[in-house]
Amino acid sequence: MGSKRRLNQSEPARLKKPAQISSAINEVLRMLKEEPGNPEVYYKYAQLLRTAGESEEVAVQLKEVLTIDPYDYRVENDLAVLYYNEGKFDQALEHLQKAASSDNNVVVHQNLGRLLTELGRYDEAMAEFEKAVTQMPASRPDKSTEPAEPSDVWNEGPSVKPTSYRKSPAIIELISLRPGLRENEIYARQSFCTVCGATGRRFLPLGKHNIDNLYHHGFKYLGRCEMTSIEEYACPSCGASDRQRLYALWFELEASAGRFRNRGNLIHFAPERPLERKLASMKIFDMMLTADLSMKDVDFHADITRLPFPAESFDTFICSHVLEHVEDDDMAISELYRVTKRGGRGILMTPIAIGPKHTIEGKRGLDAGKRWGLYGQDDHVRLYSHDDFVAKALYHGFHLLELGIDYFGEALFERLGLLETSVLYIAEKW
Repeated sequence: MGSKRRLNQSEPARLKKPAQISSAINEVLRMLKEEPGNPEVYYKYAQLLRTAGESEEVAVQLKEVLTIDPYDYRVENDLAVLYYNEGKFDQALEHLQKAASSDNNVVVHQNLGRLLTELGRYDEAMAEFEKAVTQMPASRPDKSTEPAEPSDVWNEGPSVKPTSYRKSPAIIELISLRPGLRENEIYARQSFCTVCGATGRRFLPLGKHNIDNLYHHGFKYLGRCEMTSIEEYACPSCGASDRQRLYALWFELEASAGRFRNRGNLIHFAPERPLERKLASMKIFDMMLTADLSMKDVDFHADITRLPFPAESFDTFICSHVLEHVEDDDMAISELYRVTKRGGRGILMTPIAIGPKHTIEGKRGLDAGKRWGLYGQDDHVRLYSHDDFVAKALYHGFHLLELGIDYFGEALFERLGLLETSVLYIAEKW
């Protein structure tokens, strides 16, 4: 029995190349021998098997997780997706209902709504889509009723397309089931900052100083980088940038899923103060440390290419928009890997241009204007391409998880003022 609707996995596939998948599977098998009772290792194994197309073995490993943790909604959801794809709707429904009773999760409610729609149970489907919508942060105002303030910098230089405001899948399906429902009834709330919790205020654009320099010096990737929203860059309440809002969202979701139960410690390089305050308020780490080469009010004044910490010192790290400032980024990534504990992970982010096959770098002795034009800022020494950045992280031993709009959902991206191309890179040390 076929289906017109697609159900979503709890977490995205991490690796795509066969050699990477095979290597990762061997590493997880080693971890299973060392930690036979760890449900996260079994779940990671199931994810890799799913990527390799071993659907029958995926079900075996997912069920193994449930023998250890019978309330893991991710596993129930992923089992439901397997049965749904095989046309076993009754079994899929049973697992999705268990998942919904274990956790109030957007993906679960959306999947349950889609399955109930397939089964012709439309009233129940609408209830699930409504639950999915209520679990999403507040929406931004409709731009048609609140025009943007004019700015003289928009009349010169390369054209920049405004952010696209696509509806979330849950809302589209809810409206399709209730044709008389107006979208404004659903989007009753407004923009939301995950860092400070402010709602109903328009995000501020990227600073005029930056935009003027980028236009003046001919930076051709303006509006063509994975992140950095020109129109909705900063929160007017706390100053958090779009990337900080994405990081805070990830920490919130991971904490709600119990992935910081062991707390551990965090090292935050070149700390962004709004995000630092947010993480302190969450109380998910036993210890939070900060480090930078020149910033004031940090715990350690340290060169990221020669860190003063023993090997395997930290459970979690944040290295956001640092590598583009560092001449020897290979040494920096190697040091990050060295000081991260096995089983640890971190946010590894840098500006990434959309389009170039290779990272733009290697030109030394450039003046500030030329660096603005080539790299997008006067103190940057390179502009990464996606493939080179990923390859560099993998070369130094990290496994890289790329989380984008398919993982977080269109509605969340809209409400947080994020570009559709935004990607969060999580580096894991297995």
